Amino acid sequence: MNVLPLDTLKRRADQNAYSIDDLDWARGVDFERHFFPEHLTPLSHTAVYAQLGPDERRIYNQLYGQMVNEQFIFLEDRFLVRMVGNLRRSTRLDLPADLLEALDVFVEEEVKHTEMFRRLARLTCPERYERSDYHFLRLGRAEDALLGFMARRPDFFVFWCWMALAFEEKTVDYYRHYQRHQKERPDLPLDPLYTDVHRLHMLDEVRHVQIDHHLIHAFYDRCGALLRGLNVRLLARTLRAYTRPARTNMRIVEDLARRCPRLAPLLGDMKAQLRALGRSADWQSIVYSRKNAPQTFALFDEYPEMHALAGAVLLCYEPHTG
Repeated sequence: MNVLPLDTLKRRADQNAYSIDDLDWARGVDFERHFFPEHLTPLSHTAVYAQLGPDERRIYNQLYGQMVNEQFIFLEDRFLVRMVGNLRRSTRLDLPADLLEALDVFVEEEVKHTEMFRRLARLTCPERYERSDYHFLRLGRAEDALLGFMARRPDFFVFWCWMALAFEEKTVDYYRHYQRHQKERPDLPLDPLYTDVHRLHMLDEVRHVQIDHHLIHAFYDRCGALLRGLNVRLLARTLRAYTRPARTNMRIVEDLARRCPRLAPLLGDMKAQLRALGRSADWQSIVYSRKNAPQTFALFDEYPEMHALAGAVLLCYEPHTG
């Protein structure tokens, strides 16, 4: 892993800066196209998917693409910006100037990403997203309270550094799949605006992955064994929720069945087969594997306590030691 110095990353941020107004929002969204690469959607890896017609597949894909918008708004606005913002304001830490500057750029770009996905969501479905950023992705009161509690001590609950690395590297992989889809499925073109949004998002996240390495070494490395153990358990619980289709994915197929009444008798099969993907090595290799998250897995290798993620949490993670 060639991790660049923070000052180099700052120069690249300045050189590659963009505004979300650079996007052609006026062209709107093409509802005759898919929004997201089909092979990244979980239902497409189930047997019941073969029973969906082309229009039903397109509607499912568009609903899933909207859920991805919600996911990024949550991760960047409700999670990372809160964590890093509180860390930046903390008086308990004496952080070097280059790291403080990197954190400022990090927050500024995450706020930009949030607004980009929010604007895309509202353009796609204004009646759903004008009043709330979330429809499929919902936190219970207890979960939201716990997240707020942890956000007040980002120097203690440092699992957020690992979450940033895992999801931001995954973001880079998402756009690779957009490119792959365009090459392999010219018969099924993707919506241009969704494609452009994910492309611009990827441009920043390539640098953020590098910053995440610095954050892990700055904050996680200072933790003792007990605190590391707590944070590994928190990381495991969060990753498990994202690698096993559960409540959010169930809401998507419920919405699909409401829009396509012909599919209502298949709803039980869709839910059961989605849940079964949590035990599918083929699906898990698409979600998280050394191929699509090489830096995350390589850094897991360096920390023996992270090897506990193998199997039960990440089916396709086999630690490399030595």
